[in-house]
Amino acid sequence: MSNAPLVTLNLVQGGGSVEAGWTNVAASNGETYGYTFAGGSDGRGNVEQPVGEQVVIYCECIAEPKVRYQFSQVSISNDPKGQLSSVIDHISIARIIDRNDVPESNAEWSIYVTDTGVTPTCTIPCDPKVTNDPNR
Repeated sequence: MSNAPLVTLNLVQGGGSVEAGWTNVAASNGETYGYTFAGGSDGRGNVEQPVGEQVVIYCECIAEPKVRYQFSQVSISNDPKGQLSSVIDHISIARIIDRNDVPESNAEWSIYVTDTGVTPTCTIPCDPKVTNDPNR
C-alpha cells in the first residue's frame, strides 16, 4: 500500500474567493458556502494513484470552529466496479478507501458537511476526485 494521502477541507459561510481557489456552492438551506481542499496528489485535494496500489485517503475538516462543521456523509459516484468505500471516523475525519484494482476508474467521492451553527442546520456538498491512472 502506498503512503496514505492527507486531504484537508476548509469551509467558510458566505462563500470564498474563486481567484484564491475556493469553490462556492449552495447549501441545503440555499445559503452560499465556500470550500477549498488542500493536499492529495495535486495540492488541491484530488488524488491520482497508479493502478494496483490500494490507497486510503484521510480527509480532515479544518474549518473553525471544528464542532460547528461536521462530516455527515460520504457519497460515491461514477464507480461501477466498486472501487471506493468510506468510513467517517470522527465528526471531522473520514477515510476513503480505493481498492484500485481496475485500470480505468475515475470514481468520485463527495463529502457532505453539516453546519450545526445555523438554525436549522444545513448540509454543504464538497467534491474532490480520485483517479486510477493506468499510465503511472
